[in-house]
Amino acid sequence: MLCQETQSALGTFRKWAGILADILLASALVGISAMGASGHFEEPEDAIRHFAACVKAEDYDAAFTACAVDEIAEGFDYEAMITWLRAMTPTTQYLPSEYSLFAVRNRHAVEYSILQQLSWMALSVVLPPEYDGFLTMQILTDGTVDLDDVVTDMNPSKFRDLEIVDIRASHLLNNGRNAQNLIRQAAVYGADSATSRSVLYKVDGEYFVGGFQLMQYDGGWLITSLSEPLIGQSTVGVLIQVSSPEEFEEMLNP
Repeated sequence: MLCQETQSALGTFRKWAGILADILLASALVGISAMGASGHFEEPEDAIRHFAACVKAEDYDAAFTACAVDEIAEGFDYEAMITWLRAMTPTTQYLPSEYSLFAVRNRHAVEYSILQQLSWMALSVVLPPEYDGFLTMQILTDGTVDLDDVVTDMNPSKFRDLEIVDIRASHLLNNGRNAQNLIRQAAVYGADSATSRSVLYKVDGEYFVGGFQLMQYDGGWLITSLSEPLIGQSTVGVLIQVSSPEEFEEMLNP
């Protein structure tokens, strides 16, 4: 049996050990939160890697800290958009941010758009080959897939093993018209500048390619979309399967 003095010392040690553990945990959480603060990501690649790490951990709230949710909700310039397009379309993703109703709508629209693209990214990795038509927005029937297995086939667990191999900018990014479009996009989204990146992923020995569009706010980069049209990726977010890193290189420099 431990003497009273030893028990007292152990109790004191456990108390301070618990306090220290709480301090370390709080510090870690503050650090994670700061990683996604607006203006923190000095390079587009930093925002992309943070987003991917949070998705792997299934911490989607933390993943959104790398996205321009509030920035678009509060800064989207509807007038600049229709001036650029010379048209007003009823299917516009965002509405004038000057009004609180539309600002709230815009915020949820950003989140929904990113989650929708992320879901299609996952499905493009995990679905068996017979679902290729589904990934290209075709209706599948019980004659092309076994509808009894659909929910099991959609299990996204494999998607969490997706690893980033390379992050690059397409050589088309700063070509005349594309460069001008980036300037216009930044103005519409209330940002300082805009850019995009292509990403090579690997999972279970297979390669996939996708991309991100990003905007710069107050010197920091944030994600606005999980697609890169310059490499032919669908705006829905479906990843493109490639055979090797060399094929990825060819996509960047066709």
